[in-house]
Amino acid sequence: MIITLIFEIYALIGICTAASGIDSFLLFTIFQGTALLRAMSYRLTHVRAGEDYNEILKQCVNQFVTIRKFRDDLEVIFGPIILYNICTSAILMCTLLYQLSQ
Repeated sequence: MIITLIFEIYALIGICTAASGIDSFLLFTIFQGTALLRAMSYRLTHVRAGEDYNEILKQCVNQFVTIRKFRDDLEVIFGPIILYNICTSAILMCTLLYQLSQ
């Protein structure tokens, strides 16, 4: 009984730590992507006299394509990890609640 409880507490701490780390990283990448999109928007709306608008547009499109590729890579890598975190957290919470009710 005590060994099981210790193992479950250890698992809970590990899952909470991993979940918060992954969530923090994903929030940071979302924030970074939003900042890059805002910078591109500012660059397109504030073109100085004498600058080549077509060149600026070309740079922004290239940067946008890079951001979209990075987003797609994040979805492929972190999609299953997030699903796993959600499932294991739900199972662990149900197990702990069941054990507390006994």
